Amino acid sequence: MKRLLHIVVVLVSLFVLLGVPALFYSDAIGARLSGVDAVSGATVEVPDQPSGEFAVLINIEKHPDTLEQWRDFFTEKPVDVIFEDIDCLVVDGDAAAKQLAQRYQSRLAENQMSVRSENGMLTVSKAQWGEFDVIILSKEMAQAYNYDTVYNSGDVTLITVKGGDV
Repeated sequence: MKRLLHIVVVLVSLFVLLGVPALFYSDAIGARLSGVDAVSGATVEVPDQPSGEFAVLINIEKHPDTLEQWRDFFTEKPVDVIFEDIDCLVVDGDAAAKQLAQRYQSRLAENQMSVRSENGMLTVSKAQWGEFDVIILSKEMAQAYNYDTVYNSGDVTLITVKGGDV
């Protein structure tokens, strides 16, 4: 009787110490519990192209070697892998520009493009001083914040993107 009790206690202890963690940290079992499988986990939903006209400003000084690749990327032409991270600014309240930026972000590797919303005047100031990688804004916001001064500088390339119902 003592041997049987000892065997049961040892088996239960081993299961608690080794079996339970293995159940929760095993990839096969963890994937089944989380509902993710090999097919659906690899798909990424690309947000819809927002309607309207947009300005994409790229700082030439920060991307001299990859400017053409980024130009092709933002005009949705096929591009090879771009080995460069970028920081994208959008103006607070410019929902369509933010949606477009998220669309671009979904086409890149994870964490390759960060998207931040900032105050419009702060964004204009950063643009005038060349303290940005990429700025995406709708035509309306560009006119409201007078981005013409930024377009005409030699340090910025302007890409006009027409979306959806334009």
